[in-house]
Amino acid sequence: MGWSDIPSAEETEIPKVPHQDQVDIFFDSQGVVHKEFVPEGKTVNAEFYEGIMTRFLKRIQRVRPAAFCSRDFFLLYDNAPAHKAASFCQFLTP
Repeated sequence: MGWSDIPSAEETEIPKVPHQDQVDIFFDSQGVVHKEFVPEGKTVNAEFYEGIMTRFLKRIQRVRPAAFCSRDFFLLYDNAPAHKAASFCQFLTP
């Protein structure tokens, strides 16, 4: 098979994906602690993200009680608007 036998990008059919699911995954060195799929068409705003974090905190309390009690965990996040919203920052403040 030579270079002339390889189909071009225009000739290659790329499957269309009807929608892409978004998932938020929280994990530590022991594995996945919590995951949530965002419903199709749902905008992740500060209020929605607070709900995710509330469920995550309940889950970490159940599956990693020592870390929860000692508050021996931290979160890394990007600069998504929902993460920077004043109401969400207030939610995270003890």
